[in-house]
Amino acid sequence: MKYVCFDFDGTLADSFDFIFYSFDKFFYENLNIHMTMELFNRLSGPTEEGFLINEFKDKYDPKYWQEYLDLYRKEAHKMIKLFPGMKKMLEHLKSKGYNLIFLSGRSIETAMISLDDLKIKDDFIGYYGGSIEGCVKDKLLLQVSKDFNVSPKDILYVGDSVQDIKDARTAGVNIVSVLFTNPSWWSKIKEMNPNYATNAVELEKKIDEFMK
Repeated sequence: MKYVCFDFDGTLADSFDFIFYSFDKFFYENLNIHMTMELFNRLSGPTEEGFLINEFKDKYDPKYWQEYLDLYRKEAHKMIKLFPGMKKMLEHLKSKGYNLIFLSGRSIETAMISLDDLKIKDDFIGYYGGSIEGCVKDKLLLQVSKDFNVSPKDILYVGDSVQDIKDARTAGVNIVSVLFTNPSWWSKIKEMNPNYATNAVELEKKIDEFMK
């Protein structure tokens, strides 16, 4: 039996604008600094709570995470949207009996809020979130292998970044890269992984090929 694991940000949903907006708002209100691409790139890896911990440093208080979650619940649905064709693709895959798993580096708390908002939560049979300490997708993929008693070679990861390719290969699983956003990454992704898709239709065909 084979399993397909999906990243969220940049893969299932277009969420970058909200992530940038929410941290810009949060950091400016609490630290009087704005989010920049340089800061975003420096903080990337851990969950959103890890973002806060790493930037607030010794000023961090757990209340900040709860305040960020309140902001997320209130505003994320206004900006985070599924990529075109993604809902239909997930429904097609589920109707074929494929085993779909949600596996993201973001926090499980924000993930579940968005999965509910986007009405795709029931398309998955398992949910895995990241760590406040950094990127752990390779470990999460191996945990899927253990939890579902499946060989890593029978797992396919769908992700959008260079780091996703590295983590999938470290875990010994297959990967389809998606080129939906962040075009500055595309040349490097294509160089590292010729197995990529540029839209939901192409992605579904790639998944079908793996499942067969």
